[in-house]
Amino acid sequence: PRPEVAYRLERSLFGQVMRSCEPVVVDDFATQAHDFIDLSDLAAQGFRSAIVLPLMSRNRAIGTLTAISRTPGAFTATHRDAMQPMAEVLAFAFVAQQQHAALQRYRSMETLAEISLSVATDVNSALQGIIGQCGVLESLHPDCAEDLHVITGQAERISSLLDRMRTVAQDRLRD
Repeated sequence: PRPEVAYRLERSLFGQVMRSCEPVVVDDFATQAHDFIDLSDLAAQGFRSAIVLPLMSRNRAIGTLTAISRTPGAFTATHRDAMQPMAEVLAFAFVAQQQHAALQRYRSMETLAEISLSVATDVNSALQGIIGQCGVLESLHPDCAEDLHVITGQAERISSLLDRMRTVAQDRLRD
């Protein structure tokens, strides 16, 4: 099968296995190719039989392990029983990989939140210095008061945005 082809769960054998959580052995695609689009495509490529086992995690199917053959009747209950432990290991590995990826995303978000908090605090400190200097300049040069109010207003606006950014970062770290 081509990896770029995606089948819907409704009209595919692997979808049936995902829904039923039961393994399926197909002895000859000719008998079921009209019912399942994936079997029809496999039959068109010369495959004749298959075994499909669900990959189970927490009592639900998260995928399938599929073996196909160009020989009709290539798979039996013995193959199913032999492949079942492999399906269990693959399901465990898949879930472990997903959890590892989730942990990596969490760590990245945690690092980003910590950096955001640090930068926001540093920038806010600089802004408070600017606001303080504007106050001093206004008392020394009352003729520049209007321009200094604009600068102070923008600095306070940036400070408010930084406060919101810090709040979001702290919430992310708490979550």
